[in-house]
Amino acid sequence: MRKTLFLSLLVTSTLFFSCTVENIEPEVPIPTVPETTSATFTWQEDNVSTISTDSAFWTTGNWGTGIRAFKGNHFFEINWDAPNDISIGTKVLTIPNGFTYLKPPRTYTCSSNDSLTISANTSNKLSGNTTVNLIGGSITTVSISYANIPFKL
Repeated sequence: MRKTLFLSLLVTSTLFFSCTVENIEPEVPIPTVPETTSATFTWQEDNVSTISTDSAFWTTGNWGTGIRAFKGNHFFEINWDAPNDISIGTKVLTIPNGFTYLKPPRTYTCSSNDSLTISANTSNKLSGNTTVNLIGGSITTVSISYANIPFKL
């Protein structure tokens, strides 16, 4: 009888300790903030079809302020003289470093001082446009439109 009682207690205690209640916490949704505006940078060479970049941003340093944009092996570097100058208005692009467009195997620059317009600055994101007369190859003008370009160091 003792043996039966001992076995009963052993089985009961094993079952009791092996069965645990799983503490299930309710799933809390993670809030997301949808991006309402995405950056765009498009250009036209000599008023032909519009091309969009893969990446674009604006940056600043002791040298001034500028926009950088990339599409494959195409690269734009647009610079104006004043550091952190992102106020709405016209910026002067001076030769030789105000505007560079790399389209291998050519490198285009502005043929004379040109200008760029910043038409909006919303939450540190720039929008505007420019048309630049070029030297360096067969393309004579490039027209650029950009919107919501973010800051990047």
